[in-house]
Amino acid sequence: MDAPLISGRAHPRPRVPWLAALPLTALACAYFPSHEDVYIPIPLSIGEARTENGDTSYALAGPGYELIAPRREILAETQHDIEAAARQFQRYFGTTAPLAIVRYLDSLPPVRPGQDTSIASLTERNEVQIPARFAGFQRSGQRVSPVRPGPAAARVWVVEHARRTRAAQATAAQDGPLATRPADDTIRIPAWIASAMVDLIAVSPGQSALARQLWNRRSEMIPLSELFELDRLAPEVAPGRRMGRGAADRAAMRRVQALSFAQFVADREGAEFLGHAAERLFLGETVREVFADAPTLPGDPDELDRLWRDWLVAATRLR
Repeated sequence: MDAPLISGRAHPRPRVPWLAALPLTALACAYFPSHEDVYIPIPLSIGEARTENGDTSYALAGPGYELIAPRREILAETQHDIEAAARQFQRYFGTTAPLAIVRYLDSLPPVRPGQDTSIASLTERNEVQIPARFAGFQRSGQRVSPVRPGPAAARVWVVEHARRTRAAQATAAQDGPLATRPADDTIRIPAWIASAMVDLIAVSPGQSALARQLWNRRSEMIPLSELFELDRLAPEVAPGRRMGRGAADRAAMRRVQALSFAQFVADREGAEFLGHAAERLFLGETVREVFADAPTLPGDPDELDRLWRDWLVAATRLR
């Protein structure tokens, strides 16, 4: 979008975290028709009508999800996105996604394209509320697509799957060291793998496009050994304060690095290996332990870093 014109002079475009310029958000629009497309009428039968506190809403359920929205057209426009994400979850973890309830609310402030909705707060363990609208793009005679449900649902799925993985391990190893850990303790899940799996399930941008944009900022990348040890990818921010520009850029870089490395692992070892590796990391194993069992990749984080960067170069076709 061009910078707005006021009094005939263009105002400088505000700088946003560079993640917003990556295919993560560009691909978000691919699931929905453009403003110029012809819209097929919404079937009146889609969704089950419900009355809650005097307000009517509509619910649509499928494997691993339930969408709840104030209007049927939201269900029709978002069903494909969440079903595609659910298939991605099954591809990596080999099982149906746990239930995620995504509730659209008109009362929440609209989000802007590129704003991350995958980190919305959960109202319950398996429910997340997201705004029904984008901001700033409503024009006369044009429709605005609803916010994608895939990122929010993927976050619920990954967290809940980690809880279930830990609970199953504790049950199977009553005398082992994991048995003393709470089954629902997800605080120790490595930040990088949680972030990577959420983005991979919900978005999965093309490897070459992502690698090219990441390689262009390679001077800002951190070693994978450092990424693996981070408790969180974004810094702590005091309530009521916004993350600074530099901190937002660093968090975006770490997030994209995590996603790219996960793509690299899936490319070299397969989706099933990556899903199983994530489960082992959920249980507290180290990267070195997990990759010691990889068919081709080494367990040493520094060697993994070198091979991943070589893969980035190849993906960008610089050689």
